[in-house]
Amino acid sequence: MTARMSDALALVQAPPNLWDDAVRAPEREGPWLPLLKAEGIACDPTETLATTFLVGSVEPTTGDPELVSVTAPGDLDAWWIDRRTMRPERVPAGAQTSEALIVGAADLADRVQLALGEPVLVRVGLRGERFVVQGLRPLALRTQFTSASYRKLAPLLASPGTLAPLAIDAIDRALGLEAEDGDEPRVRRIYGRAYRRMDVHHTPFTGEEGRVVRRALGRLARLGRDVVLALDDARAFRTELARSIPIHDGQALDTLHMQDLIAALHSRMALVTRALSLLERARLATLSLVPAIDATVGPAPRDLLDALAAPMRSRRRQAVDGKLLAMAPHCQHLDGVLALPGEEHLAEWGKLLHTLKHVRILGMDIRPDSIGSSDASLLQAIDEAVAAQRVESEKQREHAERALRSLSLKGPFGPLGAPAVSAQLVLLQRLARAKGSVSEGLSAALLRLRATALEAGERLAAQGVIDSAEDAFYMPLDEILEALSGELGAYAARVRLRREDDRRFRNFAAPRRILGRRA
Repeated sequence: MTARMSDALALVQAPPNLWDDAVRAPEREGPWLPLLKAEGIACDPTETLATTFLVGSVEPTTGDPELVSVTAPGDLDAWWIDRRTMRPERVPAGAQTSEALIVGAADLADRVQLALGEPVLVRVGLRGERFVVQGLRPLALRTQFTSASYRKLAPLLASPGTLAPLAIDAIDRALGLEAEDGDEPRVRRIYGRAYRRMDVHHTPFTGEEGRVVRRALGRLARLGRDVVLALDDARAFRTELARSIPIHDGQALDTLHMQDLIAALHSRMALVTRALSLLERARLATLSLVPAIDATVGPAPRDLLDALAAPMRSRRRQAVDGKLLAMAPHCQHLDGVLALPGEEHLAEWGKLLHTLKHVRILGMDIRPDSIGSSDASLLQAIDEAVAAQRVESEKQREHAERALRSLSLKGPFGPLGAPAVSAQLVLLQRLARAKGSVSEGLSAALLRLRATALEAGERLAAQGVIDSAEDAFYMPLDEILEALSGELGAYAARVRLRREDDRRFRNFAAPRRILGRRA
């Protein structure tokens, strides 16, 4: 612990064991101070104030995003404040500070998190009747605020940011089971991201016992059948998509009667759910190969397996990337920001917009429109294509294949293990290609669901039920259907809270795992 951190803790007389595991970084430097001042938050890191509070904008000992933790001078434990209601959830024994002051400090820390977009530990001083930020640092959380364990979900690719509630709903429908035990959902939105409940823990074979090794290799034929079934399902989905997309595109959504619009929402959600289910099946088929690989080559490095499991870009997506990268040199740079090309290339620009009007980025979120929907969308896609240099993923795959073949020569079977590894690599490659194909189908299905949700949002906004059409992305499907059917509910207020969650956690590097509390 640094001297500055020790001084901060001494100021509030907080019990060290409460914060030692939560605080792992020095005071934040750089642009945070001007940013907070721009949000109307008073800051003065130099002034010495008699009354100082240490506030976690997320409860640091459990990681609960709904609680704010406040340690006041003289208190031996922290207050827990519900950030939605600003009411105490826990009051420390023998508390000497008034509830009004605790709530005021909690509210300021919540505003700081909204401004910065990530959980922070804030040193709050009281100047007269006004609270002042005197210092802050990021929180490293121990997340154990649920009764079940959850893992951050990425069946297609890791989302760089938050996921809209309608997208979370689609994932839950795809991965949920008909008969659920317990009260907690299978997929839930935490820190603005999708987390899946963990029921099964994958343990690869170690290869220490010859009997286990032989059994793992003997399963390869059955694993091949599992992979073939996953590939057949992916092929059937492509056929289903080719048949259904023209039907969906042939509907004029703004002319549909209410019941027809509801039916359209159901059918498009079913298409998205089908794609997500197939991606999950391909993921599980890939995982089923890992024990056989470990048995053949020994415990394989995780980065090699991740490279082999990544979706392989379809030829169509490779062509899209090529078009984006070809346009990049023609775009202008204004103050370091990518801008439209000069007049001599505007005709090419318009043609590219038209070509990509039904193509969107790969991912699970419902919010992104097609790449060709606007100049801004196309510029963003070009910027991302240049930054990512997606050809690297194929190089990583080739490197991983060479590395596994080399490891097989040193494995339990020596040179005899090479044929088994070659067979496993063929299955992994076919699965990766299927994932790439299904991810393209998911992208197309999400565009159609997006358009239908926007039409529902337009109608609800016209009735004053929500504030804007895009608010429909912040409502699960059942909630949209209830609103369309005239069910009363504070839909606009719910949407505002969910949008606020995105602001609160937009820059947060969400933990990979959330561990459940022991009963």
